[in-house]
Amino acid sequence: MRRRRGNGLGAAAVHGAKVLYGGYLAAMTEAYWIRKPGGSGYFGPMTIEHLREKVAGGIFGATHEARLAVPGAASEVLDEQGWQPVWRLLGLPEPMAKRPRRKAEEVSARSSRIEELRAASRYPTLRSLVRLFATVAFVVLGVTVLVGLGATRGAGFLGVLIVLGAAGLQVCAILLGYHLVHLLIDIADCQLRADDDREARRDAAKD
Repeated sequence: MRRRRGNGLGAAAVHGAKVLYGGYLAAMTEAYWIRKPGGSGYFGPMTIEHLREKVAGGIFGATHEARLAVPGAASEVLDEQGWQPVWRLLGLPEPMAKRPRRKAEEVSARSSRIEELRAASRYPTLRSLVRLFATVAFVVLGVTVLVGLGATRGAGFLGVLIVLGAAGLQVCAILLGYHLVHLLIDIADCQLRADDDREARRDAAKD
């Protein structure tokens, strides 16, 4: 049980929960606390008009939960009582439940996200160099295998097996290095995108 106290036009102070969007609570205006479904962080309080703007702008979703705030910035206890879906409060259609995605669809979705991330990468030159080096490495490896097979022509099957085995190990090394470098670049791109998203949410909170 935590006590929340409104503070006029500023964002309400919520101990133990991060308030991302400031709200306001006028003395004679009906206002609401907002939270993610079942979450512990609270936003607001804000009027229903302010809430409708946030939902229209994509800041809050229709599945967020709302609870009527005590008017006049009086002290109140925010427990699990009185919460209702935002879509019901605003008179919106009930969101359709997401159907479970099949494993193949999940794999396809992850693949699409990776492709989209790499297409918008902040390091296109580095990615191009990695592909170029991998291509050159395969070409050099192919020439080396041909030369090696020619040199072991008189060594019989064992010589051919040694050359092909060494070539297979080099192929694995090239592919491993290729994907490892791309993975490191993906991590950097994800971090930059997360920073951009946080900055966008911070800017939206100021509006």
